Amino acid sequence: MRHLLTSLSVIITGLISFNTITAQENPGKSSHPQFNEFADETNFGAPSRTSATRIPFQGRLFEDGEPVNGVLSMTFSIQDIGWNETHDNVMVTNGLYSVDLGDVNPLPQSLFYGVQSHSLTINIGETELSPISIYPPYVNNTFNVTSPASWTDWNIALRGYSDGEGTGPHFGLHAVASGTHDNFGALTAANGNGMFNIGIRGLSIGQGDGSEGSWNTGVQGFARSNSWGNTGVYGWVYNDPFQGGIGTINTGVAGLSEVNDGSATIVNVGVNGDAKGSGINIGIQGQASGGAENWAGWFNGDVKITGNLIVDGDGGGNGSGFQLPDNVYIGNEEGADDKFAGQMRLSGHESINIDMGGHWHDKDLAMIYLHGNQPSEGWYYPHVKLEVEKDGENQWGSMRLYGSNGNENMHFGTYHWEPDGANRPYISMSGNSGEMIELAVRQNYDIGEEFGDLNLKSTNGAFTYLGATNLFIQGSQAPNLSLASYSNSNLPILDLYGNQPTNDGWFYNHIQLSVGEDGDQQWGAFKLWGNNGNENVLINAHHWESNDGANRPYMSMIGNEYEHARIGVGYDGNHEEQFGYLSLQGNNGHDNFVFGALHWEGTGGANRPFMQMTGNNHGQPLMWMSVNQDGQGGEHGFLSIDNSDGSSAQFRSNHISLNSNTGTNVSFGPKAEGYNDLPYLFLFGQDG
Repeated sequence: MRHLLTSLSVIITGLISFNTITAQENPGKSSHPQFNEFADETNFGAPSRTSATRIPFQGRLFEDGEPVNGVLSMTFSIQDIGWNETHDNVMVTNGLYSVDLGDVNPLPQSLFYGVQSHSLTINIGETELSPISIYPPYVNNTFNVTSPASWTDWNIALRGYSDGEGTGPHFGLHAVASGTHDNFGALTAANGNGMFNIGIRGLSIGQGDGSEGSWNTGVQGFARSNSWGNTGVYGWVYNDPFQGGIGTINTGVAGLSEVNDGSATIVNVGVNGDAKGSGINIGIQGQASGGAENWAGWFNGDVKITGNLIVDGDGGGNGSGFQLPDNVYIGNEEGADDKFAGQMRLSGHESINIDMGGHWHDKDLAMIYLHGNQPSEGWYYPHVKLEVEKDGENQWGSMRLYGSNGNENMHFGTYHWEPDGANRPYISMSGNSGEMIELAVRQNYDIGEEFGDLNLKSTNGAFTYLGATNLFIQGSQAPNLSLASYSNSNLPILDLYGNQPTNDGWFYNHIQLSVGEDGDQQWGAFKLWGNNGNENVLINAHHWESNDGANRPYMSMIGNEYEHARIGVGYDGNHEEQFGYLSLQGNNGHDNFVFGALHWEGTGGANRPFMQMTGNNHGQPLMWMSVNQDGQGGEHGFLSIDNSDGSSAQFRSNHISLNSNTGTNVSFGPKAEGYNDLPYLFLFGQDG
């Protein structure tokens, strides 16, 4: 046999209707058309007067000290009134069970008439548990109220009706409770199987007196005189583990307004809060805590605020939320032009985080400021500024980033001060000493083209500038390098500078590498300059000559005033021949050495070299050496050594002659052609 011990916590939550209600027409009022219309649409679902009473009952079972689990058959009996009923298949979990007494065999309406308690016996199988006492849920009172004949489908436990000609307030129900503990003027409950269970439902109908401000209020609560707090209407939804039935959606106080006559001017307000007074007034206050997600307010639709929205992100965790710094401010900001603009401010615990809205100097231009917590003259330094700016008819977006103590680090803007400059952006980056980097889109007004450029700077004055058609590197005192294109963007020029200034405020360049152009010809050129801008070396091409002169290079080496060496590739246009040449000059630019070819002699002359040496009289060569034609289809070497007085010594491959300024003095060679082994020697006098 099972030995069961029961530990019972009896919670009686059912309300037993002991009121006697006579449903008859109120003799004071012949009809209530507004009430009839409402009753046709609404079913309160209250139990009728002849319905039996049920009492929810819970308990806990133990067997040998352990909670019972399983499905049991339990019989409940109230022996002094001869009532009993058996509940099969009662689910017991961890010892806990719950039944409704009267669900199988209805309890009589007069269960507690004239008595304060009954003894309840519980049998589980053949085991009888110790009896317990049950008590009525509230003190029995009987109210006699009347209802119109059209309300025959309604069951009303309590109804109050006030009518008369008095000019003061009329109360259908007036309840007062007072004492040293909690006091409830009226406590109601709704318990049943209806779709809706409503503890209190207020209905206000009627035409009113027609005056402006006349209202109908279904439920109105007043609270006053408590020095700590007063609440007019309070709604509470809670979970009772012994009652079961946990709602998916639970609402403490709900408001519904759905008046619709087809007019677009009808205003429906679900919940309306109005607070007035000399202190802090709160029209509606919501609080949510303790859940996985907590939302003090949830809105589905548009939200309109006339005034300011201030949000305290601390949630009141360290005291009254109204004494904390404001974390969110949404409102209207008034400027000097008496125009308002929307503004929102988000704050941290100690400082402003975000300001956004219309700009102070122009409310139609948006701005967003992000602040840190560094104070500045009663405010806080911004670290990010995002703004819409305006200059005349031009508008553009700009962003500024700031470092410590308000130093501007980056600026994203435009060249709005230039024509059409609002469409040409730039980025400026600054350090502690000023702007160090500038990246921009610029305009070349001379040729009508736009280009991008980059400018890198340093604190000692040095900088690097990079554009679409030029690169410029500046040292601390003078330019270092310039790579650019001037008259033609496809022809680059590279200049390397020293630090010698020119008379016009610039600096001498010492190296230049460029691409030249002449008509349809292009070539590379190289120049070296010495001190004070003197050109030392030039490597170029004979571009001024015909027949691809740009493909025939030359190099010139220059002293302080004159060219002193030139080497190149020459061209004889008459014979269409090319040849190399070298000339060395002395003082005053006079040729000292010339190495070339006898190109003027016709075909093949460009392949017969010569060397010429000249003294101070640059018009008279003093040394000549060449490869000559011999007149017989052959070639021979020739050397002529001359004096400034006109005398000379000439050497050929088979002949030597010594000449004065008037004629030949000595001639030595073979006797005749074909007789090279038979030499001759001629000596000439003054007369030949």
